Amino acid sequence: MSALIFSDSHGSLSGMCAAIERHTPDTVLHLGDCARDAERLADYYPTLTIHSVSGNCDFVTTTPDARVIVYHGHKLLLTHGHRHGVKRSLRLLAEAAAVCHCEWAFFGHTHIAHRSAINGVTLCNPGSIAVPRSGPCSYGQLDDYDGALDFIVLPL
Repeated sequence: MSALIFSDSHGSLSGMCAAIERHTPDTVLHLGDCARDAERLADYYPTLTIHSVSGNCDFVTTTPDARVIVYHGHKLLLTHGHRHGVKRSLRLLAEAAAVCHCEWAFFGHTHIAHRSAINGVTLCNPGSIAVPRSGPCSYGQLDDYDGALDFIVLPL
């Protein structure tokens, strides 16, 4: 079982659809910019579990800008990251995740793939599925290996 993680799709579904067809995940996490894209994915894949948050380019939406979910027994914080200042530092994001008792925090906004850990919280950014700032378009894959999660970034 795996989840695919997308961010910063900015109105483009083609990369997300290609990744979904390639991996057939059980879950998709969409980290904002464009929350409407997650809604459109749900129309195309009605049996797929999709969790999404809004980003700084999502002006008219009822989608929250952060949420906590449980995935295979692990608490994950999902956010776009703009309200946590992720372009300057990841400390606020790590603190927000710790307050929610999350082991993992997933964010976008920078359009650059990233993985690090601060104070026991693993911080992951899948990069941008449509408008990368460094390297190719990318997305993340979160896999459950006998109860342990692992995150990798994949090029489109």
